[in-house]
Amino acid sequence: MIPILFHTGTHGHYVEFVLNKVIHGHKIYRSDPLGVLGTSHAQQLDRNYLKHLTFKCKHPNNNIIEHKPFLKIDFDSSDDLFVLQLSLKRTGDQNIDIDTLDQGTYFQLFGKYGLDGKTGGPQQLINDINQFTDLTPYYNIKDPSWPNINSVNEFYNLPQHILDECIQVFGFCPIQITADRPDAPRWVLRSIFKSWFYNQSRRPSTIMSYLDGYKTSYKLQLQNLYDTAIFKQEILQIGKFFNIEMNLDNFSTQIHQEFINRIPYKDSKYNTEKVINSISNHEHFQIKLNVVEEGYVNYCVETTYGITMPEETEQYFKDTSELSAYVKNEL
Repeated sequence: MIPILFHTGTHGHYVEFVLNKVIHGHKIYRSDPLGVLGTSHAQQLDRNYLKHLTFKCKHPNNNIIEHKPFLKIDFDSSDDLFVLQLSLKRTGDQNIDIDTLDQGTYFQLFGKYGLDGKTGGPQQLINDINQFTDLTPYYNIKDPSWPNINSVNEFYNLPQHILDECIQVFGFCPIQITADRPDAPRWVLRSIFKSWFYNQSRRPSTIMSYLDGYKTSYKLQLQNLYDTAIFKQEILQIGKFFNIEMNLDNFSTQIHQEFINRIPYKDSKYNTEKVINSISNHEHFQIKLNVVEEGYVNYCVETTYGITMPEETEQYFKDTSELSAYVKNEL
């Protein structure tokens, strides 16, 4: 069985289905793999489908490669913004709504699987939110009799009278989302996502790059999935690489177009680049970005102009004139 190694959000299960369908044809009864969100997870429970797997999805790690030939869904750093959003939206069909992630954040991140069921990007995000706090104000207001604290959890485990004084008298209430405090401030989310782009170990392209040291892989470019003609040629090339006959008569152009139509965030790179370029191009228009895109724009502006973007501001720049004025003032 040939592994398909892929990062979450890069359509590994759809590619798996298409390749197996092209190879095995009518033996696979299922004709359309797409679920409600446009993902292709349902066939993993289809016993008939599981009988006919030449290609099988696996998440990348050295234990499953074993120096055998594999197929890698490949992309570079220019796709990281897109892939990160797809990972949050589609991993495990979690349907996290990035556009409203600051509203009911706790329930969006933990709503489907509960506290013990999250992995990957959602789990990392919840961890980052809970650690995103500056405890310095506590020590500025701390009575000598109060205990020292080193984390948000320790703050909320303080005696009630200390909590009441911190929150009600001094207005100090560090970030920690729970069922009782479900909303994460938008500026916190924006800052976290900005930090993910700074941190190479968090970037999907970096996570996948270690596979490039293996010589027996076939690299299927992520962007080639979004052009039907090119993808069909890729299928034939995959067949030649692995010496497997591929019958394109079993390929559904209609289903593939539906797959493409249902992919969100395809315009993210264009939308964010337009905002970033507006600074040097002196273009003026309203900014409409989701919170991941806002974090990405802040990362790009900081690295391009060598400035620090504002942190604790809930409302993002309403238009490019505001953004340009801020950058000019900081230079």
